[in-house]
Amino acid sequence: LLLSVVDIFLNMAITAENAKAAANKALSMGKDAFNHAKEEGFFNPSNLAQFHVDLFRPLKETERPSLTWLKDEALNTIQCKPSDPATGFVLWNDVAFLLVVLTAIVTWIFQQNVFAALLTFVLGYLFAYTFWWCMFAPRTTKSIRQCSLFILGLYVMYNLFAGIFGIINVFNIFGTILRFTTAFVLALMLINGSKLFWSTDTQLLPR
Repeated sequence: LLLSVVDIFLNMAITAENAKAAANKALSMGKDAFNHAKEEGFFNPSNLAQFHVDLFRPLKETERPSLTWLKDEALNTIQCKPSDPATGFVLWNDVAFLLVVLTAIVTWIFQQNVFAALLTFVLGYLFAYTFWWCMFAPRTTKSIRQCSLFILGLYVMYNLFAGIFGIINVFNIFGTILRFTTAFVLALMLINGSKLFWSTDTQLLPR
């Protein structure tokens, strides 16, 4: 019995040591990622300023945008023929962020969970800025754009499966519609982003 107790404590100590080592490794990787992002201009005020301009005025370079124009642009994008991939990426990125804001509001109202709503909003903002930065920042490379498009594709699949799960298991009509709408908007982003990836160099895209 004594040997068993000793063995249990030894295993606990080893497990704690492994957990501590894993936490230190994760912290080190997080610091490295933060420093690399800082060096590449992720926190550059000029990038943030331009992102906010695009966030509030995504169609500033489009003459007289209308619902008809928006419908035609969506249809053209579905056919992989967006008229302006840069403007399209910014537009659908903004729409995706608005859907996140809507999700945060719904979470706040129906679940009475202020923390979850605030976290949803913050993560949505970070995702929107990160995708924008990956496509339009001056020092962004093709490998970074390729990685961001891969993550965007996974995000599309996640929302599709979440919508299907909502139909089968939860039957949450509003949540299901929101998930499928988000997946559709992100797919439009992915198409425009793919066009940008194959048609640009590593320099700042004209905005």
